[in-house]
Amino acid sequence: MNQVNIAEVNQYAAVISLVEPTDDIVAAFKERNIPLYIVGIKPNQTYPNYAITDDYSGGYKVSEYFAKKKYKKAAYVTNSPSETSFRREQGFIDAVSTNCNKTYKSYSFEEYGDSYEKIVDSIEKENIDFIFCFSDYLGFIIRTLLHRKYHNYDCVIIGFDNISDYIKVFEPLSSVASDIHQISKDVVDHIILSVNKKNIKKLRKTYPVSLNIKK
Repeated sequence: MNQVNIAEVNQYAAVISLVEPTDDIVAAFKERNIPLYIVGIKPNQTYPNYAITDDYSGGYKVSEYFAKKKYKKAAYVTNSPSETSFRREQGFIDAVSTNCNKTYKSYSFEEYGDSYEKIVDSIEKENIDFIFCFSDYLGFIIRTLLHRKYHNYDCVIIGFDNISDYIKVFEPLSSVASDIHQISKDVVDHIILSVNKKNIKKLRKTYPVSLNIKK
């Protein structure tokens, strides 16, 4: 709520959030007539604008890749309780059940007590050879721990957001990609129109994704 007050005092034209707001926060922005933009998460409330990637399709594409390749046992790993994570996993699950009879397992922090170590140990014990991670950041962590603890462990890891194409300090990771520049441009353009008091509809857009496999 302190951030809401700061936005009001400084007369911000709009607020962009990458995290899911609670109902009271959304209500506070609405009461103060401050436009709120949620990027990456589809809000439950009607007030915010949003721009999201097609997370269900992303999970589905990853699972289709898993189905047609030689991999035998997959895992979805998440450290987020968000609806975004649910959509990504659901797309993956639906494609597994539709396209193949291969084994699938889910790992979440709710089950493993915020422990990357326990998840990595279970992956090795279960002989999982295909890992789909909620985000690239999580994928980098899992890959680093697997290489550190089990040097010759052979598996493929696919993340989400394709950040190694934008931030060159990371070793490339296969990932679900979207046009981040277009998303950013659309949000900013919409804010500018709102500031100029144009009569425009809310921004509520879902952007297509593609699977970017790194060799």
